[in-house]
Amino acid sequence: MCTAILHVAGGPSQYATPLPSSNVDEGVRLGLLAAWHMSSVAICLSAGALVWAATRRQVLESRAMVLFVGLMWIGFGLCFFFVALTATGDGLVAKLIGQPIQLISPGTLALASQIHRASSESGATAEAAT
Repeated sequence: MCTAILHVAGGPSQYATPLPSSNVDEGVRLGLLAAWHMSSVAICLSAGALVWAATRRQVLESRAMVLFVGLMWIGFGLCFFFVALTATGDGLVAKLIGQPIQLISPGTLALASQIHRASSESGATAEAAT
């Protein structure tokens, strides 16, 4: 949820606000602005889905969703990571490298939570069988 708040509250001033006044082609500029807002929607909805899943007792029903969201956030982070690796110019890597950390970390935690749940459930099942 913190990543969603940082994205919506802090991101527009750094990324989205300069787009309308840039010298980039209008189609490209509007496409980038739309991509910014789509990523905002994806991050906020998926953060809400993780909060929802964390408050449910039906683990099996939410496991696939948590795995999907975790993989999606890791994928988003890897996109920034690969762009940072291929970037040229002064300071571009430093500008982009924070994004993977903010996206890969919660994605990894989501995946780890499901691995932990699966191992604790299999342990409980084994104990009940004996």
